Amino acid sequence: MDFDIRSLTEQDIPAMLDTTALVFGMNPVPETTETWKTLVPFDRFVCAWSGDTLIGTGVALDSSLSVPGGAVLDMAAVSAVTVLPTHRRRGALTQIMGSLLDQAVERGETLSALWASEALIYGRYGYGVGTSHYKASIDSGVLAWPEPGELDDVSLAVVKDVEDDYKAIFERTSRHRAGLHVRSDAWWRARIFDDPEYRRDGGTALRVLRTHRRGRLTGLATFRHPNTFTLDGSAPVQIVEMYADDDRARETIWRFMTSIDLYPTVTWPTMPVDDPLAYLVGNHRAVHRTMRDGLWVRILDIPDALAARTYEAEIDVTLKVTDSFRPALGGVFRLTVRDGVGSCQRTEDSPDITLGIVELSSLYLGGGSAVQLAAAGRIGGDPGAVIDLHHTFRTVTAPVCQEVF
Repeated sequence: MDFDIRSLTEQDIPAMLDTTALVFGMNPVPETTETWKTLVPFDRFVCAWSGDTLIGTGVALDSSLSVPGGAVLDMAAVSAVTVLPTHRRRGALTQIMGSLLDQAVERGETLSALWASEALIYGRYGYGVGTSHYKASIDSGVLAWPEPGELDDVSLAVVKDVEDDYKAIFERTSRHRAGLHVRSDAWWRARIFDDPEYRRDGGTALRVLRTHRRGRLTGLATFRHPNTFTLDGSAPVQIVEMYADDDRARETIWRFMTSIDLYPTVTWPTMPVDDPLAYLVGNHRAVHRTMRDGLWVRILDIPDALAARTYEAEIDVTLKVTDSFRPALGGVFRLTVRDGVGSCQRTEDSPDITLGIVELSSLYLGGGSAVQLAAAGRIGGDPGAVIDLHHTFRTVTAPVCQEVF
């Protein structure tokens, strides 16, 4: 069934808010109207209409993503994807996603990415899991910290007073950790610095811990108290984001966050999978971690994407990449890596490895495993070439995205 697919207008905003609120089980938030106007040109919205009823939405935010080696690539950050329950399984979602991807390709964006509400949906459109993280809950009272070595100095602030520090530590982190959603000035205001009430989920305003060494900023963490008090300490403090220049700064942050009086439980919904807390303390069982998929990534321009990142090993390999949703974006490509730097171009050579755009996108940020994907039958080719591919794409620092958009 075909729906009327068109861009959003200012008059459509109330209908868009109603539709997204219904699908995601929330009350509409009229305060976001000005935010949407500031962040997103209306032509980046894709809306599906059935007569006069807005039945589906999607938007591709103008954004960027850090990739291995420190490059920052243009990214169509897909969000607010909805279809009313009265109109599901009629092709509306496919039309919306197709329009969003085609527009991103026309704009020359290298990547698209999203947070998936359901794991079964977005693989059909070429997205693969690009980052993972732990949903962590820490029992601070039984961590059994050893005696500390030398730690950094700490200070507390409110977020509006540390904007320059926040941007600086984030930028430094993006040079060595892939998967970070690199924010525009408008995005910084809307998601962090203005800290509107409706984004607090019942918690307090953002509080900021900074670490310093000889007067130089070395780390920063934002967190919220639960805005309630219980005698049994059951209401947790929640870490929102954490960035550190080195291990000493990170340990300083952790020792502070796990010693806040009256709040023995600390949660962090997006802890990087390589965070060392469980190995810093004596009781690793007090660090409860559940693995979750994070950012789903889709490569839109394979040669540009593969040439933009750095690699951990040298390789000269020909990849046949199938893209069932947008076949013209796939093909056969030769990837050559020397001294960590890659070049990639289309070729007519016979492929050494065959894989789909989902699998290549899963490997791209450095957290995926070519060996595991091959064992699952999702990558084909010579086993030795697959192992080489694994070592080439895998990064020492795990990719992570700490912001759900």
